[in-house]
Amino acid sequence: MLNKLFVSTVVSVTSSSILIAKSNRPNIVFLMADDQQAFAMGCMGNKDIHTPNLDKLANSGTLFTKAYSTSPICMPSRATTITGMYEFKTGCNFSCSPLRLKDWLNNSYPMILKQNGYFIGFAGKWGIKSDPLMKYETDFDMWGGFKGDSQGKYQTEMNPSLKKYASKYPHVTRALGAFSSDFIQKAVKQDKPFCLSISFKAPHKPHNYIDTEDLKLYDKITLSKRENYGLKHSGTLAKQALLGRQYAQWYEWQPDRYQEHLKQYYQLISGVDSVVGKIIKELKSTGVYKNTVIIYTSDNGYALGSHALQGKTLPYEECSRIPLIVFDGRLESQDKKCNSLVANIDYAPTILSIAGITPPPRMDGKSLLPLLKDSSKTLHNSILLIQNWGINGSETNKCLAILKGDYKYIFWPYGDENITPTEELYNTANDKYEDRNILLTNSPQPETLFEMRKLYDINLKRWSENAVNSKYKESQKLFDRTIPYKDKNFRLPRKYVTKAIYEEVIGEKAPIGFKEAKQKK
Repeated sequence: MLNKLFVSTVVSVTSSSILIAKSNRPNIVFLMADDQQAFAMGCMGNKDIHTPNLDKLANSGTLFTKAYSTSPICMPSRATTITGMYEFKTGCNFSCSPLRLKDWLNNSYPMILKQNGYFIGFAGKWGIKSDPLMKYETDFDMWGGFKGDSQGKYQTEMNPSLKKYASKYPHVTRALGAFSSDFIQKAVKQDKPFCLSISFKAPHKPHNYIDTEDLKLYDKITLSKRENYGLKHSGTLAKQALLGRQYAQWYEWQPDRYQEHLKQYYQLISGVDSVVGKIIKELKSTGVYKNTVIIYTSDNGYALGSHALQGKTLPYEECSRIPLIVFDGRLESQDKKCNSLVANIDYAPTILSIAGITPPPRMDGKSLLPLLKDSSKTLHNSILLIQNWGINGSETNKCLAILKGDYKYIFWPYGDENITPTEELYNTANDKYEDRNILLTNSPQPETLFEMRKLYDINLKRWSENAVNSKYKESQKLFDRTIPYKDKNFRLPRKYVTKAIYEEVIGEKAPIGFKEAKQKK
Protein backbone atom coordinates (compact mmCIF):
# COMPACT_ATOMS: atom_id res chain seq x y z
CA MET A 1 0.00 0.00 0.00
CA LEU A 2 1.06 3.56 -0.64
CA ASN A 3 2.07 5.64 2.37
CA LYS A 4 -1.01 7.27 3.89
CA LEU A 5 0.86 10.56 3.91
CA PHE A 6 1.64 10.28 0.21
CA VAL A 7 -1.47 11.75 -1.42
CA SER A 8 -1.68 14.88 0.68
CA THR A 9 2.07 15.44 0.56
CA VAL A 10 2.80 14.76 -3.09
CA VAL A 11 -0.25 16.00 -4.89
CA SER A 12 0.92 19.62 -4.58
CA VAL A 13 4.11 18.72 -6.42
CA THR A 14 2.74 16.46 -9.12
CA SER A 15 -0.93 17.35 -9.56
CA SER A 16 -0.20 19.16 -12.82
CA SER A 17 1.30 15.94 -14.17
CA ILE A 18 -1.45 13.50 -13.18
CA LEU A 19 -3.43 14.20 -16.36
CA ILE A 20 -0.68 12.86 -18.64
CA ALA A 21 -2.18 10.40 -21.12
CA LYS A 22 -1.43 6.79 -20.25
CA SER A 23 -1.10 5.59 -23.82
CA ASN A 24 2.42 5.10 -25.16
CA ARG A 25 4.19 6.52 -22.12
CA PRO A 26 7.65 4.97 -22.18
CA ASN A 27 8.85 2.29 -19.80
CA ILE A 28 12.03 2.86 -17.79
CA VAL A 29 14.69 0.38 -16.71
CA PHE A 30 17.28 1.81 -14.33
CA LEU A 31 20.27 -0.48 -13.69
CA MET A 32 22.96 0.40 -11.16
CA ALA A 33 26.10 -1.57 -10.35
CA ASP A 34 27.94 -1.12 -7.05
CA ASP A 35 31.58 0.08 -7.14
CA GLN A 36 32.05 -0.29 -10.90
CA GLN A 37 34.85 1.88 -12.21
CA ALA A 38 33.92 3.87 -15.33
CA PHE A 39 36.81 2.30 -17.22
CA ALA A 40 35.65 -1.27 -16.51
CA MET A 41 33.67 -1.71 -19.75
CA GLY A 42 34.81 -2.64 -23.22
CA CYS A 43 33.01 0.37 -24.70
CA MET A 44 35.21 2.63 -22.52
CA GLY A 45 38.35 1.25 -24.15
CA ASN A 46 39.08 -1.59 -21.75
CA LYS A 47 40.45 -4.41 -23.93
CA ASP A 48 40.58 -6.97 -21.11
CA ILE A 49 37.06 -7.00 -19.71
CA HIS A 50 34.21 -9.04 -21.21
CA THR A 51 31.08 -6.84 -21.36
CA PRO A 52 29.43 -7.62 -24.73
CA ASN A 53 25.90 -6.65 -23.69
CA LEU A 54 26.92 -3.31 -22.23
CA ASP A 55 29.06 -2.61 -25.27
CA LYS A 56 26.13 -3.36 -27.58
CA LEU A 57 23.83 -1.18 -25.49
CA ALA A 58 26.33 1.68 -25.71
CA ASN A 59 26.58 1.25 -29.47
CA SER A 60 22.78 1.37 -29.76
CA GLY A 61 22.37 4.34 -27.43
CA THR A 62 24.62 7.01 -25.92
CA LEU A 63 27.80 6.41 -23.94
CA PHE A 64 28.54 9.24 -21.51
CA THR A 65 32.30 9.44 -21.01
CA LYS A 66 32.34 12.13 -18.28
CA ALA A 67 29.73 11.01 -15.76
CA TYR A 68 30.45 11.46 -12.05
CA SER A 69 29.10 10.42 -8.69
CA THR A 70 28.71 13.62 -6.67
CA SER A 71 29.27 11.68 -3.42
CA PRO A 72 31.32 8.64 -4.44
CA ILE A 73 30.32 6.21 -1.70
CA CYS A 74 27.23 4.06 -1.69
CA MET A 75 24.74 5.56 0.79
CA PRO A 76 24.92 9.28 -0.09
CA SER A 77 25.25 8.42 -3.77
CA ARG A 78 22.09 6.32 -3.70
CA ALA A 79 20.15 9.03 -1.88
CA THR A 80 21.31 11.51 -4.53
CA THR A 81 20.43 9.13 -7.35
CA ILE A 82 16.88 8.60 -6.13
CA THR A 83 16.16 12.27 -5.33
CA GLY A 84 18.29 14.25 -7.81
CA MET A 85 19.68 16.29 -4.91
CA TYR A 86 23.19 16.86 -3.60
CA GLU A 87 24.12 15.20 -0.32
CA PHE A 88 23.78 18.40 1.71
CA LYS A 89 20.07 18.44 0.75
CA THR A 90 19.35 14.77 1.42
CA GLY A 91 21.36 14.75 4.67
CA CYS A 92 22.06 11.11 4.04
CA ASN A 93 25.45 9.60 4.83
CA PHE A 94 26.72 6.89 7.19
CA SER A 95 27.61 9.22 10.05
CA CYS A 96 24.95 11.83 9.33
CA SER A 97 21.21 11.26 9.08
CA PRO A 98 18.59 9.19 7.25
CA LEU A 99 16.74 10.16 4.09
CA ARG A 100 13.72 12.16 5.25
CA LEU A 101 10.17 10.94 4.69
CA LYS A 102 9.14 14.15 2.94
CA ASP A 103 12.04 13.88 0.48
CA TRP A 104 11.06 10.28 -0.27
CA LEU A 105 7.46 11.36 -0.85
CA ASN A 106 8.05 14.63 -2.68
CA ASN A 107 11.40 14.31 -4.42
CA SER A 108 12.08 10.67 -5.24
CA TYR A 109 11.56 9.44 -8.78
CA PRO A 110 9.80 6.16 -7.76
CA MET A 111 7.11 7.89 -5.71
CA ILE A 112 6.46 10.62 -8.26
CA LEU A 113 6.22 8.02 -11.02
CA LYS A 114 3.76 5.98 -8.93
CA GLN A 115 1.55 9.02 -8.32
CA ASN A 116 1.56 9.51 -12.08
CA GLY A 117 0.34 6.01 -12.82
CA TYR A 118 3.56 4.01 -13.23
CA PHE A 119 3.92 0.40 -12.09
CA ILE A 120 7.17 0.41 -10.09
CA GLY A 121 9.56 -2.29 -8.90
CA PHE A 122 12.89 -2.46 -7.09
CA ALA A 123 15.32 -5.26 -6.35
CA GLY A 124 18.84 -5.49 -4.95
CA LYS A 125 20.78 -3.18 -2.68
CA TRP A 126 18.68 -0.37 -1.24
CA GLY A 127 21.61 0.90 0.82
CA ILE A 128 19.96 4.07 2.14
CA LYS A 129 19.49 4.85 5.81
CA SER A 130 15.81 5.78 5.80
CA ASP A 131 13.35 7.57 8.03
CA PRO A 132 11.57 4.95 10.21
CA LEU A 133 8.23 6.23 8.88
CA MET A 134 9.20 5.38 5.30
CA LYS A 135 7.45 2.24 4.06
CA TYR A 136 9.40 2.00 0.84
CA GLU A 137 9.23 -1.80 0.63
CA THR A 138 5.43 -1.66 0.31
CA ASP A 139 5.41 1.57 -1.71
CA PHE A 140 6.86 -0.44 -4.60
CA ASP A 141 4.45 -2.66 -6.53
CA MET A 142 7.12 -5.37 -6.58
CA TRP A 143 9.96 -5.50 -4.05
CA GLY A 144 13.07 -7.67 -4.08
CA GLY A 145 15.43 -5.44 -2.14
CA PHE A 146 17.94 -6.24 0.57
CA LYS A 147 16.86 -5.29 4.05
CA GLY A 148 17.33 -1.64 5.01
CA ASP A 149 20.81 -0.20 4.47
CA SER A 150 22.30 -3.71 4.42
CA GLN A 151 24.91 -4.72 1.85
CA GLY A 152 23.00 -7.94 1.20
CA LYS A 153 24.70 -11.22 0.37
CA TYR A 154 25.96 -12.78 -2.85
CA GLN A 155 24.29 -16.03 -1.76
CA THR A 156 20.72 -15.62 -3.01
CA GLU A 157 19.24 -17.75 -0.23
CA MET A 158 20.49 -15.25 2.37
CA ASN A 159 18.38 -12.41 0.93
CA PRO A 160 14.78 -13.08 2.07
CA SER A 161 13.03 -11.13 -0.68
CA LEU A 162 14.88 -13.10 -3.40
CA LYS A 163 15.07 -16.49 -1.70
CA LYS A 164 12.56 -18.09 -4.07
CA TYR A 165 15.14 -17.83 -6.87
CA ALA A 166 17.94 -19.49 -4.88
CA SER A 167 17.64 -23.06 -6.18
CA LYS A 168 17.99 -22.04 -9.83
CA TYR A 169 20.12 -18.92 -9.31
CA PRO A 170 22.32 -19.37 -6.21
CA HIS A 171 24.33 -16.21 -7.00
CA VAL A 172 22.34 -13.04 -6.37
CA THR A 173 23.41 -11.30 -9.59
CA ARG A 174 21.50 -13.75 -11.78
CA ALA A 175 18.67 -13.93 -9.22
CA LEU A 176 18.21 -10.21 -9.86
CA GLY A 177 17.92 -11.08 -13.55
CA ALA A 178 15.15 -13.57 -12.73
CA PHE A 179 13.32 -10.93 -10.65
CA SER A 180 13.63 -8.53 -13.59
CA SER A 181 12.04 -11.02 -15.99
CA ASP A 182 9.18 -11.66 -13.59
CA PHE A 183 8.62 -7.94 -13.10
CA ILE A 184 8.58 -7.18 -16.84
CA GLN A 185 6.18 -10.02 -17.56
CA LYS A 186 3.84 -8.83 -14.81
CA ALA A 187 4.21 -5.18 -15.76
CA VAL A 188 3.24 -5.62 -19.41
CA LYS A 189 -0.09 -7.08 -18.26
CA GLN A 190 -0.90 -3.85 -16.41
CA ASP A 191 -2.66 -0.96 -18.05
CA LYS A 192 0.30 1.17 -17.00
CA PRO A 193 3.83 2.04 -18.06
CA PHE A 194 6.50 0.66 -15.74
CA CYS A 195 9.76 1.59 -14.06
CA LEU A 196 12.10 -1.19 -12.97
CA SER A 197 15.05 -0.27 -10.73
CA ILE A 198 17.70 -2.95 -10.25
CA SER A 199 20.58 -2.27 -7.87
CA PHE A 200 23.25 -4.95 -8.21
CA LYS A 201 25.48 -5.91 -5.32
CA ALA A 202 28.27 -6.64 -7.80
CA PRO A 203 31.11 -5.83 -8.01
CA HIS A 204 31.14 -4.74 -4.33
CA LYS A 205 33.33 -6.63 -1.87
CA PRO A 206 33.75 -9.48 -1.06
CA HIS A 207 35.18 -9.90 -4.54
CA ASN A 208 35.87 -13.60 -4.22
CA TYR A 209 32.29 -14.93 -4.29
CA ILE A 210 31.83 -15.56 -8.01
CA ASP A 211 28.96 -17.15 -9.94
CA THR A 212 30.10 -20.53 -11.26
CA GLU A 213 29.11 -19.37 -14.77
CA ASP A 214 31.81 -16.69 -14.64
CA LEU A 215 34.62 -18.52 -12.86
CA LYS A 216 36.55 -19.44 -16.00
CA LEU A 217 36.63 -15.92 -17.41
CA TYR A 218 40.05 -14.21 -17.63
CA ASP A 219 41.98 -17.37 -16.69
CA LYS A 220 44.45 -17.21 -19.56
CA ILE A 221 45.22 -13.50 -19.77
CA THR A 222 47.37 -11.06 -17.83
CA LEU A 223 45.20 -8.09 -16.97
CA SER A 224 46.48 -4.58 -17.61
CA LYS A 225 47.15 -2.01 -14.89
CA ARG A 226 46.15 1.63 -15.23
CA GLU A 227 49.17 3.84 -15.80
CA ASN A 228 48.79 5.47 -12.38
CA TYR A 229 48.85 2.16 -10.50
CA GLY A 230 51.04 1.83 -7.42
CA LEU A 231 53.04 3.68 -4.82
CA LYS A 232 55.07 5.82 -7.20
CA HIS A 233 51.82 7.57 -8.16
CA SER A 234 50.78 8.35 -4.59
CA GLY A 235 53.55 10.82 -3.83
CA THR A 236 52.07 13.48 -6.12
CA LEU A 237 48.76 13.60 -4.24
CA ALA A 238 47.81 15.85 -1.36
CA LYS A 239 48.95 14.23 1.88
CA GLN A 240 45.40 14.40 3.22
CA ALA A 241 44.30 12.00 0.47
CA LEU A 242 46.44 9.30 2.09
CA LEU A 243 45.12 9.83 5.62
CA GLY A 244 42.10 7.60 5.24
CA ARG A 245 41.06 4.01 4.81
CA GLN A 246 41.83 4.09 1.09
CA TYR A 247 45.61 4.21 1.54
CA ALA A 248 45.64 2.04 4.67
CA GLN A 249 43.98 -0.77 2.67
CA TRP A 250 46.30 -0.47 -0.33
CA TYR A 251 47.75 -3.88 0.59
CA GLU A 252 44.64 -5.46 -1.01
CA TRP A 253 45.84 -4.33 -4.45
CA GLN A 254 49.59 -4.73 -4.11
CA PRO A 255 51.39 -6.50 -6.99
CA ASP A 256 51.30 -9.99 -5.49
CA ARG A 257 47.51 -9.83 -5.16
CA TYR A 258 46.65 -7.65 -8.12
CA GLN A 259 45.99 -10.16 -10.92
CA GLU A 260 43.79 -12.49 -8.89
CA HIS A 261 41.90 -9.62 -7.27
CA LEU A 262 41.22 -7.78 -10.53
CA LYS A 263 40.14 -11.03 -12.21
CA GLN A 264 37.50 -11.51 -9.53
CA TYR A 265 36.34 -7.89 -9.85
CA TYR A 266 35.98 -8.31 -13.62
CA GLN A 267 34.18 -11.65 -13.20
CA LEU A 268 31.56 -9.97 -11.04
CA ILE A 269 31.05 -7.24 -13.65
CA SER A 270 30.75 -9.82 -16.43
CA GLY A 271 28.01 -11.48 -14.37
CA VAL A 272 26.14 -8.17 -14.30
CA ASP A 273 26.67 -7.84 -18.05
CA SER A 274 24.99 -11.20 -18.64
CA VAL A 275 21.93 -10.02 -16.68
CA VAL A 276 21.78 -6.83 -18.74
CA GLY A 277 21.56 -9.10 -21.78
CA LYS A 278 18.79 -11.12 -20.13
CA ILE A 279 16.76 -8.00 -19.35
CA ILE A 280 17.09 -6.71 -22.92
CA LYS A 281 15.99 -10.11 -24.24
CA GLU A 282 12.93 -10.01 -21.97
CA LEU A 283 12.02 -6.50 -23.13
CA LYS A 284 12.20 -7.65 -26.73
CA SER A 285 10.24 -10.87 -26.21
CA THR A 286 7.42 -8.98 -24.48
CA GLY A 287 7.30 -6.39 -27.27
CA VAL A 288 8.15 -3.32 -25.18
CA TYR A 289 11.82 -2.81 -26.08
CA LYS A 290 11.18 0.03 -28.54
CA ASN A 291 9.12 1.92 -25.99
CA THR A 292 11.65 1.56 -23.17
CA VAL A 293 14.51 3.75 -21.96
CA ILE A 294 17.40 1.87 -20.33
CA ILE A 295 19.89 3.60 -18.06
CA TYR A 296 23.01 1.76 -16.87
CA THR A 297 25.37 3.24 -14.28
CA SER A 298 27.09 2.65 -10.92
CA ASP A 299 26.83 4.31 -7.52
CA ASN A 300 30.55 5.20 -7.58
CA GLY A 301 33.85 4.09 -9.05
CA TYR A 302 36.72 2.16 -7.46
CA ALA A 303 40.44 2.85 -7.13
CA LEU A 304 41.79 -0.66 -7.93
CA GLY A 305 45.27 0.32 -6.75
CA SER A 306 45.58 3.57 -8.69
CA HIS A 307 47.68 6.05 -6.67
CA ALA A 308 48.16 3.13 -4.21
CA LEU A 309 44.54 3.47 -3.10
CA GLN A 310 41.81 0.94 -2.39
CA GLY A 311 38.12 1.73 -2.46
CA LYS A 312 36.24 4.92 -3.28
CA THR A 313 34.95 8.21 -1.74
CA LEU A 314 37.83 10.36 -3.03
CA PRO A 315 37.36 12.77 -5.97
CA TYR A 316 40.02 11.22 -8.19
CA GLU A 317 38.88 9.82 -11.54
CA GLU A 318 38.99 6.13 -10.64
CA CYS A 319 36.77 6.69 -7.58
CA SER A 320 34.33 9.41 -8.68
CA ARG A 321 33.90 8.78 -12.41
CA ILE A 322 31.16 6.28 -13.18
CA PRO A 323 29.86 4.31 -16.16
CA LEU A 324 26.77 5.72 -17.86
CA ILE A 325 24.88 4.39 -20.87
CA VAL A 326 21.43 5.64 -21.89
CA PHE A 327 19.41 3.87 -24.58
CA ASP A 328 16.08 5.29 -25.73
CA GLY A 329 14.18 2.74 -27.79
CA ARG A 330 11.89 5.45 -29.20
CA LEU A 331 14.67 7.23 -31.08
CA GLU A 332 15.65 6.35 -34.62
CA SER A 333 19.20 7.43 -33.95
CA GLN A 334 21.16 8.53 -30.91
CA ASP A 335 24.53 10.20 -30.48
CA LYS A 336 26.85 7.29 -29.77
CA LYS A 337 29.19 9.16 -27.45
CA CYS A 338 28.76 12.23 -25.27
CA ASN A 339 31.66 14.03 -23.57
CA SER A 340 29.46 16.55 -21.76
CA LEU A 341 29.89 16.81 -17.99
CA VAL A 342 27.02 14.98 -16.22
CA ALA A 343 26.43 13.45 -12.80
CA ASN A 344 24.16 11.24 -10.72
CA ILE A 345 22.09 14.29 -9.72
CA ASP A 346 20.78 14.05 -13.30
CA TYR A 347 19.25 10.57 -13.06
CA ALA A 348 16.02 11.40 -11.21
CA PRO A 349 15.14 14.42 -13.39
CA THR A 350 15.96 12.37 -16.49
CA ILE A 351 13.65 9.56 -15.41
CA LEU A 352 10.83 12.00 -14.68
CA SER A 353 11.39 13.77 -18.00
CA ILE A 354 11.14 10.44 -19.81
CA ALA A 355 7.68 10.07 -18.23
CA GLY A 356 6.71 13.61 -19.26
CA ILE A 357 6.82 14.91 -15.69
CA THR A 358 8.39 18.23 -14.71
CA PRO A 359 11.02 17.54 -12.02
CA PRO A 360 10.45 19.18 -8.59
CA PRO A 361 12.36 22.46 -8.13
CA ARG A 362 14.47 21.03 -5.27
CA MET A 363 16.22 18.67 -7.65
CA ASP A 364 19.71 19.87 -8.54
CA GLY A 365 20.12 17.80 -11.69
CA LYS A 366 18.90 18.20 -15.26
CA SER A 367 17.47 15.84 -17.83
CA LEU A 368 19.98 14.00 -20.00
CA LEU A 369 17.48 13.51 -22.83
CA PRO A 370 18.59 16.52 -24.94
CA LEU A 371 22.11 15.07 -25.02
CA LEU A 372 20.88 11.86 -26.66
CA LYS A 373 20.15 13.85 -29.81
CA ASP A 374 22.89 16.46 -29.59
CA SER A 375 25.88 15.52 -27.46
CA SER A 376 27.54 18.90 -28.09
CA LYS A 377 25.14 20.59 -25.67
CA THR A 378 26.43 21.66 -22.25
CA LEU A 379 24.29 20.50 -19.35
CA HIS A 380 26.25 21.90 -16.39
CA ASN A 381 28.65 24.78 -15.98
CA SER A 382 30.18 22.94 -13.02
CA ILE A 383 29.65 19.93 -10.77
CA LEU A 384 30.38 19.59 -7.05
CA LEU A 385 32.05 16.42 -5.73
CA ILE A 386 31.63 15.73 -2.01
CA GLN A 387 33.91 13.60 0.20
CA ASN A 388 32.12 13.90 3.53
CA TRP A 389 32.89 10.47 4.98
CA GLY A 390 35.64 9.18 7.21
CA ILE A 391 36.02 5.95 9.13
CA ASN A 392 34.48 6.46 12.59
CA GLY A 393 33.81 10.10 11.70
CA SER A 394 37.46 10.96 10.97
CA GLU A 395 37.89 14.22 9.06
CA THR A 396 41.53 13.98 8.02
CA ASN A 397 40.75 13.21 4.37
CA LYS A 398 37.43 14.94 3.81
CA CYS A 399 37.36 17.34 0.88
CA LEU A 400 35.26 19.06 -1.76
CA ALA A 401 36.03 19.25 -5.46
CA ILE A 402 34.76 21.30 -8.39
CA LEU A 403 34.58 20.06 -11.97
CA LYS A 404 34.37 22.52 -14.86
CA GLY A 405 35.11 21.42 -18.37
CA ASP A 406 38.37 19.50 -18.22
CA TYR A 407 39.46 21.04 -14.92
CA LYS A 408 39.17 19.60 -11.43
CA TYR A 409 39.88 21.64 -8.31
CA ILE A 410 40.14 19.92 -4.91
CA PHE A 411 40.36 21.58 -1.48
CA TRP A 412 41.55 19.48 1.47
CA PRO A 413 40.73 21.39 4.71
CA TYR A 414 42.55 19.25 7.27
CA GLY A 415 45.56 20.78 9.01
CA ASP A 416 47.68 20.18 12.08
CA GLU A 417 51.14 21.11 13.36
CA ASN A 418 52.77 19.23 10.45
CA ILE A 419 50.41 19.73 7.52
CA THR A 420 48.39 22.63 6.18
CA PRO A 421 45.20 22.67 4.06
CA THR A 422 45.99 21.81 0.47
CA GLU A 423 44.69 22.60 -3.01
CA GLU A 424 44.98 20.47 -6.14
CA LEU A 425 44.21 21.47 -9.72
CA TYR A 426 44.16 18.99 -12.59
CA ASN A 427 43.42 19.12 -16.29
CA THR A 428 41.88 15.71 -16.86
CA ALA A 429 42.16 16.01 -20.64
CA ASN A 430 45.93 16.55 -20.65
CA ASP A 431 46.58 14.58 -17.46
CA LYS A 432 43.95 11.83 -17.39
CA TYR A 433 45.81 9.92 -14.66
CA GLU A 434 46.02 12.98 -12.37
CA ASP A 435 49.75 12.75 -11.89
CA ARG A 436 50.44 16.50 -12.24
CA ASN A 437 48.94 18.96 -9.80
CA ILE A 438 49.08 22.13 -11.91
CA LEU A 439 49.69 24.23 -8.80
CA LEU A 440 53.02 22.47 -8.25
CA THR A 441 54.28 23.01 -11.80
CA ASN A 442 56.09 25.93 -13.38
CA SER A 443 52.77 27.03 -14.95
CA PRO A 444 50.29 27.22 -12.06
CA GLN A 445 47.52 28.95 -14.14
CA PRO A 446 46.42 31.62 -11.61
CA GLU A 447 43.40 32.64 -13.75
CA THR A 448 42.05 29.11 -13.75
CA LEU A 449 42.72 28.73 -10.04
CA PHE A 450 40.86 32.00 -9.35
CA GLU A 451 37.86 30.81 -11.38
CA MET A 452 37.76 27.40 -9.72
CA ARG A 453 38.05 28.89 -6.25
CA LYS A 454 35.17 31.21 -7.07
CA LEU A 455 33.02 28.27 -8.21
CA TYR A 456 33.99 26.40 -5.05
CA ASP A 457 32.84 29.30 -2.87
CA ILE A 458 29.59 29.65 -4.83
CA ASN A 459 28.82 25.97 -4.30
CA LEU A 460 29.69 26.19 -0.61
CA LYS A 461 27.29 29.11 -0.30
CA ARG A 462 24.57 26.94 -1.85
CA TRP A 463 25.50 24.28 0.71
CA SER A 464 25.09 26.82 3.53
CA GLU A 465 21.72 27.99 2.20
CA ASN A 466 20.32 24.49 1.62
CA ALA A 467 21.94 22.34 4.33
CA VAL A 468 19.27 19.97 5.52
CA ASN A 469 20.29 19.81 9.19
CA SER A 470 22.80 20.92 11.80
CA LYS A 471 25.40 18.30 10.89
CA TYR A 472 25.63 19.66 7.36
CA LYS A 473 25.74 23.23 8.60
CA GLU A 474 28.74 22.19 10.73
CA SER A 475 30.33 20.52 7.71
CA GLN A 476 30.00 23.75 5.76
CA LYS A 477 32.35 25.39 8.27
CA LEU A 478 34.79 22.48 7.88
CA PHE A 479 35.00 23.04 4.10
CA ASP A 480 35.19 26.84 4.26
CA ARG A 481 38.49 27.94 2.66
CA THR A 482 38.49 31.26 4.53
CA ILE A 483 38.45 29.83 8.05
CA PRO A 484 41.92 28.95 9.45
CA TYR A 485 42.35 25.26 10.16
CA LYS A 486 43.28 26.03 13.76
CA ASP A 487 39.70 27.27 14.26
CA LYS A 488 38.28 23.91 13.18
CA ASN A 489 37.93 21.06 15.63
CA PHE A 490 38.87 18.09 13.44
CA ARG A 491 37.90 14.58 14.45
CA LEU A 492 40.92 12.29 14.14
CA PRO A 493 41.14 8.62 13.07
CA ARG A 494 40.55 5.73 15.44
CA LYS A 495 40.90 2.94 12.90
CA TYR A 496 43.05 2.03 9.89
CA VAL A 497 45.20 5.15 9.95
CA THR A 498 47.80 4.40 12.60
CA LYS A 499 50.40 6.81 13.87
CA ALA A 500 52.88 4.82 11.81
CA ILE A 501 50.90 5.47 8.61
CA TYR A 502 50.51 9.15 9.49
CA GLU A 503 54.23 9.51 10.09
CA GLU A 504 55.02 7.59 6.89
CA VAL A 505 52.77 9.86 4.83
CA ILE A 506 53.60 13.18 6.48
CA GLY A 507 57.22 12.50 7.33
CA GLU A 508 56.79 14.00 10.80
CA LYS A 509 55.84 12.78 14.27
CA ALA A 510 52.07 12.50 14.70
CA PRO A 511 50.53 15.46 16.58
CA ILE A 512 49.24 15.13 20.14
CA GLY A 513 45.74 13.69 20.09
CA PHE A 514 46.20 11.59 16.96
CA LYS A 515 44.51 8.30 17.85
CA GLU A 516 46.55 5.11 17.81
CA ALA A 517 44.92 2.05 16.28
CA LYS A 518 45.90 -1.38 15.13
CA GLN A 519 46.06 -1.69 11.38
CA LYS A 520 43.65 -4.25 10.01
CA LYS A 521 45.38 -7.18 8.36
